[in-house]
Amino acid sequence: MDPSRLKAFMDQPAGTVSNAALKPSNARQSKRLFVYNLPPSVTEDGIVQFFNLQLNGLNVTQGYDPCISAQMSKNRDFALLEFKSPTDATVALAFDGITMEEHDAVHTNGHSNGSARGLDIRRPKDYIVPSADETEYQEGIVLSEVPDTANKIRVSNIPLYLTDDQVTELLVSFGDLKSFVLVRDNGTGESRVSLAKSPYIHPP
Repeated sequence: MDPSRLKAFMDQPAGTVSNAALKPSNARQSKRLFVYNLPPSVTEDGIVQFFNLQLNGLNVTQGYDPCISAQMSKNRDFALLEFKSPTDATVALAFDGITMEEHDAVHTNGHSNGSARGLDIRRPKDYIVPSADETEYQEGIVLSEVPDTANKIRVSNIPLYLTDDQVTELLVSFGDLKSFVLVRDNGTGESRVSLAKSPYIHPP
């Protein structure tokens, strides 16, 4: 912490620091992800382009090219990605296990058995999960926005032929839903992943 910046922060008149600035969703860590198991040949620009390719055109992506930077460690063990918004980082987290072309090239040239192991995507250890919002749950009404809280879950590997209603029907068998969105590619209409939140279901 820069002492001069800390003093300037403390010397501000009462009431000038908004509560919004202190919310976990506004913290820089909420916009960051660590990515492991990178292919040996991939570059920082290549990682950014790959994630933007996956995220652009999704019905939940805010704006265009949401991944703004990637910093690779010196030993190339991992890369730190930063996104424009916490929501975009959350959607990118859903691509955990995805493979890049460079993964397939290494796998083919190495003549390995089985499929190539994909990217390992994680939140920073000091990421603070936002507390549950105060929106009152109304039975029978499922909202289309799923904010980040401890009650939010991600469901992957959904068959492409399932509709929103069919996925919802599967989820409500475990408990009532407060909000739900099936992430789709706007170009093809195919589903990629679903995000759901329940007032009763807590993810492990």
